[in-house]
Amino acid sequence: MKNGKIGVIIPAAGRGTRMNHYFPKQFLLKGHPIIYYTLSVFQEHEAIAEIIVAVEEDLHSYMEENVIKRGSFDKVKEIVAGGKSRQESVYHALVKGKGWDWVIIHDAVRPFLSQSILAKTIETVQEREAVAVGIPLHDTLKKVAGQATIVKTLPRDNLWMIQTPQAFSYSLISEAHEKARREGFEGTDDASLVERMGKEISLVMGSPLNIKITTPEDLLLAQAIMEIGDW
Repeated sequence: MKNGKIGVIIPAAGRGTRMNHYFPKQFLLKGHPIIYYTLSVFQEHEAIAEIIVAVEEDLHSYMEENVIKRGSFDKVKEIVAGGKSRQESVYHALVKGKGWDWVIIHDAVRPFLSQSILAKTIETVQEREAVAVGIPLHDTLKKVAGQATIVKTLPRDNLWMIQTPQAFSYSLISEAHEKARREGFEGTDDASLVERMGKEISLVMGSPLNIKITTPEDLLLAQAIMEIGDW
């Protein structure tokens, strides 16, 4: 493993409108807030030096008192104000990470990241500079017209569902974000910002259990995963 300081960014400023709940989805899971479990993964890994969390300004105190302090997450360096988009929230955290050599970006609402996938992500990014975790697509994909008519079936041989974490050299992801800001480009993930620079991104095999909790149905699945207790 190469030397270098590894920082983690957790964008947690989403309001969770699809969850149909008055409180952001980052704070909804029986026993502890969802983000508690997410932070625990990075807190426990010895290679992680620092964590920066981006939240809505009005939830800063809640995060600090009810999550960070209560969970003794001493690797959390700072809580920054989230932006109008996930991309802007990541950028706000990224500029506070100066001194980092490597950056891992992970959704606040993916609490079931395994230590083995995290370790493989760290190993790969230090070899390749840009990494995304994902799993091959198994479902059949159809192109449709409007919402009711199938046009054709799409080949799925080379299609993957991309998850997080995504990891990059600090200089590379900083350059990608700065370029996107200058050009007004809004990507669906951080990897897309690096892709448009022509940089190859390596894939690390993820897990079907590494779910993103965005709906009430996802929350039920998350509770079932927690009952199993092994991910």
